[in-house]
Amino acid sequence: MVIEKISSNYQTDSIQKNIQINNSSTVNFTSNKNDTVEISNSSNKKEESIVSTYLKKYLNFIGHLIGSIPQREQLKEKIDFKEAKTIDEAVNFGKENLGIKNYKGFTEADLDVLNWINEGLVKVSNIQKGNVAMPKKIVFEDLSNGNDAQINGYGTMSINRKTINDTKTEFERLTGKNLPYKEIRVLLEQNIKNKIININFTRYLGCFSDISHEMGHYQHNANLGALYGVLLLSSNHNINMPGECSELINLFKNSKNVPSKVSEYATTSPMEFVAECYAKMIDGIKLDDDVMQLYIKLGGVII
Repeated sequence: MVIEKISSNYQTDSIQKNIQINNSSTVNFTSNKNDTVEISNSSNKKEESIVSTYLKKYLNFIGHLIGSIPQREQLKEKIDFKEAKTIDEAVNFGKENLGIKNYKGFTEADLDVLNWINEGLVKVSNIQKGNVAMPKKIVFEDLSNGNDAQINGYGTMSINRKTINDTKTEFERLTGKNLPYKEIRVLLEQNIKNKIININFTRYLGCFSDISHEMGHYQHNANLGALYGVLLLSSNHNINMPGECSELINLFKNSKNVPSKVSEYATTSPMEFVAECYAKMIDGIKLDDDVMQLYIKLGGVII
């Protein structure tokens, strides 16, 4: 299907992304708020390293104890995705094949969204041949921060009900059809690639990119353990942490134009850079050598 009569004028700020359609209506697509990073140099690297080592060991212990640090598990090397006909069927598929213990906030009217989520998670798992850290809870809810999706503590992935419903409503108004969410995402991706809609998203956009981006965060967390939390705290709240955290942030900060090769959003923090790289790799997009080198040094999972 081709979306007809679209002319677009793309406007952006640091949070809200709008597609202007026919100069009269707006489809809202949101992305995570940018992180702000400030670096200060320390005069005692040896002392920092000791502090960092003990801090990381302590946080790892506490994190594993309360289950806030993701753990990789071995799922089936290849899961055959089957589109569910009911919410119960979709929930059972996720529990039996993906190890997800709980789905929250979904109604029968959200079946197309839940199928899209499950298929995106299956795609990630299959590419990693089942050796993947998988969230234990999927929540469909309105996110007040405007994020399309996010990973919360204790293994929860939240998907923003409001942004998805707004997108579906606008596409129905435009096309006159009540399209399943996956079909909308496929059409949007195709139209952007074919330059029918002349816009430039700050984030990488693919059919399942919201899912794979958040899964990139989750795999990164599993790889770094407690250091990921320290890195996140330092980046989000401008707190200067010692040792490895400072080294990783400096590595990212001094990487010049490397993150911008991935996306504009990848330039905002080490975590967003890794997640954007991961989402592209899940879609089979080859990254430049310098991008891959930085991705690996920052703790990204090799696919």
